[in-house]
Amino acid sequence: YEAYDFDNPTVVFESQIKTIFEGTLNENGVAKVNTNLNENNTAPGMLKANFTTKVFEAGGGFSIDNFSIPYHVYSDYYGIKTPEGDRLSGMLVTGKDHKIDIVNVDRNGALLQQEKTVSVELYKLQWRWWWQQDEQYAYADFAQNSYNQMVKKDNVVLRGGKGNWTLRMDEPEWGRYLILVRDANGGHVTGKSVYIDWPGWAQREQASNPTEASMLSFTANKTKYNVGEDVVLTIPSGKGGRALISIENGSRVLKTFWTDTKAGQTQFTFKAEAGMAPNVFAIVTLLQPHAQTVNDLPIRMYGAIPLLVEDPQTVLKPVIQMAEKLKPETESTVTVSEAAGKAMTYTIAIVDEGLLDLTRFKTPDAHAVFYAREGLGVKTWDLFDYVLGAWGGNLERILSIGGDGSINRNLNPAKANRFVPVVKYLGPFALGKGGKATHKFKLPQYIGAVRVMVVAGQDGAYGKAEKSVQVKKPLMLLATLPRVIGPGESFTLPATVFATENNLKNVTVQLQAQNLQVLGSKTQQLLFKQTGEQLAYFEVKAPEMTGIAKVRVIAQSGAERAVYDVEMDIRNPNPYVTNVVAASIAPGQKWNYSYNPVGMKGSNSATLEVSNIFPISLKKRLGYLVQYPHGCVEQVTSGAFPQLFLKMVTPLSEQQQAEIGRNVKAGINKLRGYQNSDGGLSYWPGEGASDEWGSNYASHFLLEAEKEGYTLPVGMMDGLVRYLRGKAANWAPNSTNFYGGDLSQAYRLYVLALAKRADMAAMNRLRGFEYLSATAKWRLAAAYQLAGQSDAARSLINGLPREVKPYTQLGGTYGSDTRDEAMILETLTLLGQNTSSLMMSVAAKLGSDQWYSTQTTAYSLLAVAKVCGKNGASNKLKYTYSLNGKAGQVNTTSYVNSNNLTDRGTVMVHNTSDRTLFTRLVLQGQPAAGQNDFIAANPDVLDMNISYKLLNGKVLDPVLLKQGTDFYAEVTVKNPGKMGYYEQMALTQIFPSGWEIINTRVNDNESILASSPYTYRDIRDDRVFTYFNLRENETVVYKVLLNASYIGRYYLSAAQCEAMYNNTITATEGGKWVQVVK
Repeated sequence: YEAYDFDNPTVVFESQIKTIFEGTLNENGVAKVNTNLNENNTAPGMLKANFTTKVFEAGGGFSIDNFSIPYHVYSDYYGIKTPEGDRLSGMLVTGKDHKIDIVNVDRNGALLQQEKTVSVELYKLQWRWWWQQDEQYAYADFAQNSYNQMVKKDNVVLRGGKGNWTLRMDEPEWGRYLILVRDANGGHVTGKSVYIDWPGWAQREQASNPTEASMLSFTANKTKYNVGEDVVLTIPSGKGGRALISIENGSRVLKTFWTDTKAGQTQFTFKAEAGMAPNVFAIVTLLQPHAQTVNDLPIRMYGAIPLLVEDPQTVLKPVIQMAEKLKPETESTVTVSEAAGKAMTYTIAIVDEGLLDLTRFKTPDAHAVFYAREGLGVKTWDLFDYVLGAWGGNLERILSIGGDGSINRNLNPAKANRFVPVVKYLGPFALGKGGKATHKFKLPQYIGAVRVMVVAGQDGAYGKAEKSVQVKKPLMLLATLPRVIGPGESFTLPATVFATENNLKNVTVQLQAQNLQVLGSKTQQLLFKQTGEQLAYFEVKAPEMTGIAKVRVIAQSGAERAVYDVEMDIRNPNPYVTNVVAASIAPGQKWNYSYNPVGMKGSNSATLEVSNIFPISLKKRLGYLVQYPHGCVEQVTSGAFPQLFLKMVTPLSEQQQAEIGRNVKAGINKLRGYQNSDGGLSYWPGEGASDEWGSNYASHFLLEAEKEGYTLPVGMMDGLVRYLRGKAANWAPNSTNFYGGDLSQAYRLYVLALAKRADMAAMNRLRGFEYLSATAKWRLAAAYQLAGQSDAARSLINGLPREVKPYTQLGGTYGSDTRDEAMILETLTLLGQNTSSLMMSVAAKLGSDQWYSTQTTAYSLLAVAKVCGKNGASNKLKYTYSLNGKAGQVNTTSYVNSNNLTDRGTVMVHNTSDRTLFTRLVLQGQPAAGQNDFIAANPDVLDMNISYKLLNGKVLDPVLLKQGTDFYAEVTVKNPGKMGYYEQMALTQIFPSGWEIINTRVNDNESILASSPYTYRDIRDDRVFTYFNLRENETVVYKVLLNASYIGRYYLSAAQCEAMYNNTITATEGGKWVQVVK
């Protein structure tokens, strides 16, 4: 009953979440789940129940699976079908009887064979789309709404599950009506809205769209054919006409036939041929005699239907022969042949089933891809409407079907190799006619199941085969650890030992750990009276340091031995803290200092910077950009951009140069994932809308990187230039871009000029803009200079101020007064003008303790570096030093010299030059858990509350949680409205190592925890970043689903919400120690 509606449009239904079963698996690994879902009886119709199943290991790790089944609130359902009405608008006309069909079916969709009386109610609806846009709730309050009134109520008798009701409206009535079908004894209600209007409206509709009347509906005897079968088309027709049958595919016309038409219907037969695979379109153009008066149909009608054609010669059927069970670390074999003895070329992949299940991966079906249904690629026009006076509809159509591939954008570098996947790839191999081939392979240390996949191809024929195989050995071992661990945290490490043979009685389990402290015994004895599994528990603590921890568990019984290796990151969730010790050293003077490390072991670094021009704190500012946790288009660009020019400021070792090369390449590759179809870059990956300033800024970086010898992804810059040219040509000042819009346009024109694609017309238009701001004039001058118009450039900046009034911008250009001064400094350098005073000002700000955004920091660094690059040869930097007793001397033309130091020690600098030296001892590190020094929260600026709740909404204290508990973190953030609209807000939540984040997006059931809308969300192993904008007085709520998985004591880090471009808008909730218990 596809054409029937079975839902009640007047009921609003919101999804609910409920735990229905908790228990254990039996000895066969099976649990029977009996549940009774008694939800309220107000569902609109049949519902879908999404089941999420978690199976826990004893250690707390769990596997997760999702499936959906229909869920019935009612024992039977009513369906309603209204006439199709007008082809385009679905409108019914007044003054005519319309039959409304009603059915009553059971849960399986079968008609109920009994007599029933239902009431049919007709309501006149008054809502209008412009004041009630929310389609979801359009009918929700229709019964109580004074605008809606019941027009009519009738009783209808259903016999054998079927019945009908007649709807008729006469002029002057018109409008939208709602029909409701209600069971007299309660139960299901169904309904549908219809639009009724006067016939004149429909005729006008048809006159303005005559295509509809000239559509021809014809049929084929089947939808799918094998090569050689007859295709029979049945075409409704009149006597004495002609039909043109054209067989077309994705690229050309394959065959055409003419046939005479018969009265009533014409049957036409042709053979399916190999060239028609995988599908063709049969296009019929039907011409009636010009003078006929028997029917009022147009003189020419047309139609198209797709026909699927399969050629058996294009199908290969590989056969896999191998053992049902394999042993790891032992040589195994697989034999491949073809069912019909055909020759073929093939590859073999052997992959962990658990890995494949993450994405429900199916064995690749090459035949389905190469013989996928094609869209119609032939365009057809005709001249009938222009040549013949008798009426024919317009014929202009292009049919096409398309899709897109998926792109992997996960470019984050790996740390601890947490999970070594079992993936073996063999081939390609060639197999002769009637042949068989056997291949040897060895699986690594692994227990579980693997899928063996064969994909074959030969001369346009393709096929696949798969087989799932168990991987087992007599003694098996599985250890469970958290994904990451924090310094000072402790956890219980359970090792599960499986003994599958009776002779395995005494098993010794040993734990070897690197960078972890084992509390208590490192060896345990297990006694097996019969086959089965047992657990050995070890207590483990992470030291007060960061790095990679390695764990090896060994189980041994006689000659049988099982080993389990795993790595994990010891990560400190706290942000880096930087302390700078500053000093000025007069000519001939010495400076001595003893220093201690900042933060905990493994995270500290110390750098000595010496400069004779300005104190810049290079390490501090660059470290801030590189360690910045968020990754929008501006921040990714800012992290890499200044590194291009670092060599102009300070000498670099080979190791530093290699690291910079890696960072810049990673930045370029990451930006590729932000590019949209219009060529521009979005603020977040996959956002769709391009960000104007981000696209300008990233294009500037990419052009400078290309100049420095880096290779850009193919077509990336072409797309960006296309986007920038389009935006530049169409730019006009308006109320939305008045502040900063002219600077964005000037920067865009500068980037186009840098790309040697200057748009002089747009530059001249902007130059003539009456309200052009000073900062935009400076940037436009740089564009004129690059375009070879230095006179225009100089006249633009004549008399312009070099200082900018203090401001910060949360969106738009993400700017500040310091960023704008850095941009002016870059322009002055380009024009060859005096930069000394502005250079000192910008450098002094970089050397201060003041906080600056990523945009301001990066632009200031690159502007200063460009000045240094231009004036480098004239500088002299001379001094001797002693670092922890090790002496050295410096005599260079660089502006800044830096040395990396040990994390504690003494430093001495002796100024042997005739100029004052500025020294900066930059000490960095991450504080231990609980030692963060966040800016104090101010609820008048930003208000944030965090609570933890069970799935039923009950509040719980996260300090002590039982292992296996499902719960969620709920953050409520409010903008009190005193500082206006907050843009680019970032909420950072770092969760304890013993809690698992359950990513509802991966499981496709996001609806179970409804959060406020956000612009972007980034979910990692142990943290969730949520990005959003916040209007004045707006409150948002964000939820993260969690599970208390691993027994132990962990640190719950402080949660922070901040405006990324203004650090005074911030709120923090302190961290605390939490426990997960058995």
